[in-house]
Amino acid sequence: MTTIKTIRLLSLLTAALCIASAAMAQYDAGRVFSFIQDTYNRRDKNLNDFLIGEINDFIDLFPEHEKAAESQYLLAMVYEAKGDKHEALMSFCKTVLLYPAGDQRLPSIDAARKILANEKAYTGKKDGLLAALEAPSAGESAADRYYAYLSRLVELDLSELREWALPEIKRFISRFPEDGRIDTALRWSADLLEKKGSHREAAVAYLKLESTYPQSALLSNSRYSRAVILYKELGEHQKAVEALSQVVADSADSVLVGSSLFLLGEIKQRKLKDYKGAIADYRKLIDSQPGNAKTMEALFAVAEINSDKLSAHTEAIAVYDEIVGKFGQDERSIKALQEAAELYKNKLNDAAKAAASYAKIAELFPYYEKAPDMLLRAGGICEDKLKDYKKAIEYYQVIVEKFPEHRMAGEAKKRIEKAQQKVAP
Repeated sequence: MTTIKTIRLLSLLTAALCIASAAMAQYDAGRVFSFIQDTYNRRDKNLNDFLIGEINDFIDLFPEHEKAAESQYLLAMVYEAKGDKHEALMSFCKTVLLYPAGDQRLPSIDAARKILANEKAYTGKKDGLLAALEAPSAGESAADRYYAYLSRLVELDLSELREWALPEIKRFISRFPEDGRIDTALRWSADLLEKKGSHREAAVAYLKLESTYPQSALLSNSRYSRAVILYKELGEHQKAVEALSQVVADSADSVLVGSSLFLLGEIKQRKLKDYKGAIADYRKLIDSQPGNAKTMEALFAVAEINSDKLSAHTEAIAVYDEIVGKFGQDERSIKALQEAAELYKNKLNDAAKAAASYAKIAELFPYYEKAPDMLLRAGGICEDKLKDYKKAIEYYQVIVEKFPEHRMAGEAKKRIEKAQQKVAP
């Protein structure tokens, strides 16, 4: 045999050995499933945790295999055998929603229905979940079905399922990295981390969304959520200010901008002691969004800063007057009038305006339970501070005429008699 022929023969033998070795080394899905099924059929409760790991590995490796649906159903059965009802329920749901054409669909729906009927945690939520399970499949892609399953999982919003949901979201991202809804999945993951109290991890998870999807429609909401955590949970106030400032600059959502402006003012007022900066942010909210639910609270904050931090009592009273002018029918205006009256009385020594502010409460809010008390207080100021007994009698007379059944009516009559004796003839 020539040297060339010998080399060719050795090459062919080597190639054949490599092919045989590769065939022998292949991780065969069919054999793996058979092993899982045989192990499951042993019904050995000591192997439940082992089985859960093996089945999850199989599904992750072979999500489109003909035995994937059956594997998912077996996983649900193992969880149920362990007594893990929540995990069992979601595994049955996953079987139905991810593999709607599988033979395990109907038994999975029946099993899910039984769990839902017996678990109080699903009260008020079971009908919607069952409706989703029983609805016919629209023939969506695997990514669509997985996303629908995750949506249902997130909508349930149960603390018992948060540890389950987080790896499920990761599986979706790993399996469908090109899907256009990954930013939503990242938002779900961050929200779940925050709800379970993992604040620092949640903040970083929101930052991941912002870093990897800078054009996402969820960007501003993510920044706002991260800022709330930085401020309220982690004490990183300057970073919170930076994130909120970005929301104000970039977001087209007026409600989100309003919430961000209010939080900016609060952080600067309460934590950074930047009182002028706080007033500026509150003012942006007040002036740009008069109908925002936080506007009145922002006005009170501005008045508080002026009064308590800047000793600008006249400016504070002007803000309280602004509250009454803009929200005169809101009962919180009572507090604004009371605060103004206290400032007139204790800081500006203007007893007449103090009395007028107390009396205005009764005028604007005659059904307020303490309206007669406010009139009595106004009359007392006129007597004690101004020696204006006629004006005091006017206030007391309003109590007698408008609130004759009130406990203060008798006191008002007594005061009228005494004040009349002091009025010059």
